[in-house]
Amino acid sequence: MIDRPIFRSGAIALMLALSCQATIVLAANTSQPAAASAQPPGKAAPESDPITEAERKLFLDKHFANTTRQSIDYTYRQAGPSMTTLNDKVKVDVRQRHEDGTASVNVDFLSGPNHTPIAPIDHAEGNPALLGFLERDIAEMKRFTGGSTVYFRKRIRLALADSNVKVDKVNVKFENKQVAADRIVIQPYVNDPMKEKIGKYTAKRYVFVISPNIPGGLYQVYTSEKFAESQPAQVDTSMTISGGEIPG
Repeated sequence: MIDRPIFRSGAIALMLALSCQATIVLAANTSQPAAASAQPPGKAAPESDPITEAERKLFLDKHFANTTRQSIDYTYRQAGPSMTTLNDKVKVDVRQRHEDGTASVNVDFLSGPNHTPIAPIDHAEGNPALLGFLERDIAEMKRFTGGSTVYFRKRIRLALADSNVKVDKVNVKFENKQVAADRIVIQPYVNDPMKEKIGKYTAKRYVFVISPNIPGGLYQVYTSEKFAESQPAQVDTSMTISGGEIPG
């Protein structure tokens, strides 16, 4: 079995902090209903496939390799017909960068009743703010649909492990400069065998924008949905680094 990136220590630490479970964020080891875990005909299970470029860039690359000791701020916004409007902050405090490219970090994820406790990580490879965003999204999907958090983690994991997922080269504006970045877009539920139970969330998109030239490696992550068939997709939740352009 290939050691997929979402099984690594940084994700383990975050998952334990968020849910006190033994499962790892986005992991699919936990038993699932047969329909939820079914693979399309001819599609091998992701554990037997090579690590995709998307997985590597999001979970294997060392996001703090070029980041000095500093605090990285993100603007978190949430809005939509079925959501409570939210404007909040996420802070990643880089306490120390190590010679191996990892970093010791603290994360302050949202505030007040929305605050999510995340334990300090001593050797973070990926940016834990990204995993915090996904965990909150998964919890919201469970609340909206009544589905299993493990099931939604698995759908995101499978989407990122798909060999067809593209990594597009883009330029983003950061602190009034153009910076080269990578953009990854997935739709975890569009080919879901149980998509009829997800309803209007079937077309939901997840967009990740990352760059080694930006502190913490993560420029932005957001989701978009079609709230009505006659309307284009709209951004409903986003997290963007301070100094970046907020989508929507």
